Amino acid sequence: MKITYFVLLRLIAVFGFVNGLKGDAHAQSIAPADTAEVIMLIEKSGKLRFEDPDSALIYARKALTRAQQLNYTLGECIALDFIGEGLRIVGDYPNALEALYRSLKISQNLKDSAQEATNSIYIGVAYIELGELRQGLGWLLQGVRLSKDGQRYYGGVSPRILRAYGLCNIGLAYTKLNLLDSALAFTFLSFGLEQKIDSELPAAAPLKADVLNQLGNVYWSLGDYKKSMSYYSQVDSNLLLNSGFAQIRLAEYYLDINVKLDSSLHYARLALKSGIMSRQKLSELDVARLLARIFVRKNQFDSANYYNERVIKLTDDLFGLQKFNQLQLLAINQQQQKYETTRIEESFRNSVRTYILLALIGIAALVSIVFYRNKQKENQANKVLQAALQDLRSTQKQLIQSEKMASLGELTAGIAHEIQNPLNFVNNFSEINSELLDELKDAVRKGNGDAVNTIADNIRQNEEKISYHGKRADAIVKGMLQHSQIAPGQKQRTDLNALADEYLRLSYHGLRAKDKSFNAKMETNFDPRVGEVMMIPQEIGRVLLNLYNNAFYSVAEKKRRYENADLSQMNKFEPVVSVFTNMVDRFIEIRVKDNGIGIEKNIADKIFQPFFTTKPSGQGTGLGLSLSYEIIKAHGGEINVDAADAEGAEFTIRLLPRISYAECPLPH
Repeated sequence: MKITYFVLLRLIAVFGFVNGLKGDAHAQSIAPADTAEVIMLIEKSGKLRFEDPDSALIYARKALTRAQQLNYTLGECIALDFIGEGLRIVGDYPNALEALYRSLKISQNLKDSAQEATNSIYIGVAYIELGELRQGLGWLLQGVRLSKDGQRYYGGVSPRILRAYGLCNIGLAYTKLNLLDSALAFTFLSFGLEQKIDSELPAAAPLKADVLNQLGNVYWSLGDYKKSMSYYSQVDSNLLLNSGFAQIRLAEYYLDINVKLDSSLHYARLALKSGIMSRQKLSELDVARLLARIFVRKNQFDSANYYNERVIKLTDDLFGLQKFNQLQLLAINQQQQKYETTRIEESFRNSVRTYILLALIGIAALVSIVFYRNKQKENQANKVLQAALQDLRSTQKQLIQSEKMASLGELTAGIAHEIQNPLNFVNNFSEINSELLDELKDAVRKGNGDAVNTIADNIRQNEEKISYHGKRADAIVKGMLQHSQIAPGQKQRTDLNALADEYLRLSYHGLRAKDKSFNAKMETNFDPRVGEVMMIPQEIGRVLLNLYNNAFYSVAEKKRRYENADLSQMNKFEPVVSVFTNMVDRFIEIRVKDNGIGIEKNIADKIFQPFFTTKPSGQGTGLGLSLSYEIIKAHGGEINVDAADAEGAEFTIRLLPRISYAECPLPH
């Protein structure tokens, strides 16, 4: 079974390799000078097709003959493209499509997406001119999708020119379908691409004329004739292949909109000359129809009849029964080829599926035996792993709680400082009230009613202050208890600015309690628009405390390094920790910035990993930022760092404001 599977894989690999190389094998065996001859003929055809389609066709056919003699498949494919385009220009649509379909088949066999893009766009343009708008759109969209920038191009047709040409004709198709929003969008995509194209390429000028014509078409259909005429008038009249259409529209404008029959006749004759000289029968047909209308309006019926007869002849030449039958036969042949190709591919896929299925059955049997033998070992291993997992989870909880208690320890000194203020107020006002009570007694004995009332009011005011500062001390103690709790907290509306300010002072006083010599400047800028935010305040407070502690540690460490190394720099350096809140779009931002030792850029993406720390051994567990990251993420926000080595660091927290976040587990 193993041998069968190995042989199958080798056969599939060899088939794919041979199929991929089949198209390039002949080209690699041809001398560069021979291929250069084919490319030179193609280049000549490309340069002439915009001025002299007949001569361009001669060179393209010579290139095809030479490529077939050399068995140069890619050259044959490109030559057929130029033959197809030349035949389309002179109005021979059946033979043009036949050449383009031949080229398409070669490019698909070569798996050459660039050439397939070219074929698809040229086929699409031919169908648009035949009036098969939906079919043409399908080919054009496919061609634009396949077209990609690259170095290889022939006859001055770069991938960018090809894509712009395809987009322009998509716009034309949508214009003819009267889907003018889509037409305008694709036309302007083409216009933007055309502006970036090298104007020295032979195809650049005709492309620009095509785009200007199409811009004129869209605005003509929109009824904005002034803007339409401004685009048509920019088309270079020396470009015979492209100027005829603009001249036709100018003639129609002076015939139907701004009625000036002589001006209309002038532009119609120019368009007729351009069509005849460039061998464009489709353009000649449009001009003949227009001239017949002009001469009817001028009451010159002999001339009108002459051009009506010409319309009949040109219509027959372009779309007569013979051409119709050719197109029908071509469509049938294409359907038959498509069916045959699909049938062969399906047959091959079925064969491959059969072999793969047999191989998979063998592999499944082998794997089942292996799984059965390993099942007992896995069961035993799972029991060991479950026990280890339980131990790991228990250890993780203990580490997280240890980190919380460590941060609580850092808070203690700050809390002591903060709680001392309200306690001092309570003691002071209590002493004052004691003295006032003695004065009250004296006033009562003396019968001084005014003094009694005044003293009683003072005592009441002092009692209110004692109550206020007592509640302040109580709130600080409750906050400390919330910070140390193990059970998950509840989300509640919290004044974020007040929370950020409170924890900043607690962190600073905590560090000052450990190092009396340390001083730092604290800058705050709190946006009043932030207001209340739904959050678990002790969790967000823990995040802020961690960021503040890290910031104060960073500026203190930088100060210490200057003291040990460079006294002149030490005197210049002022430690600064800044905290900002702000409303940005739909989010609230909290930024904590310091000018400390910074974070090396190569480790900035690691600092939120568990147990990663840059602090010396014994000064950090590496869990603070990891827990902060998880807390912010659980609140539906994000936390990022902007690191600058030796220039400080800035942490940014983003939270959604004023909404109740969906309940989700927080790290405790």
